[in-house]
Amino acid sequence: MLQLIEILKASGYIRFEKEYCEVCGLLQQNLSKIRKGDAHFTPDHIRNVCAMYMVNVNWIYGFETQIFRNNPAVNQKVNPIKSNRPSDNVLN
Repeated sequence: MLQLIEILKASGYIRFEKEYCEVCGLLQQNLSKIRKGDAHFTPDHIRNVCAMYMVNVNWIYGFETQIFRNNPAVNQKVNPIKSNRPSDNVLN
């Protein structure tokens, strides 16, 4: 995720780290803590960045070499919402 900041800058997606932090939902001072190893990115940070910049989450975890997703069907943002009604959460 730290390497991704430089990749996004070089690709023109962002100009400043502040933009990355805003998308992540991360305070800039926490980015310094992450760099020092005193804190870590959360799953929400990863999900937010992947959704906004169409980053391949498998690349982040080292499973694939392709950084960005190109398949339009995969690029759709999906925010699952859990219903309080039991009938909505049952798979048919």
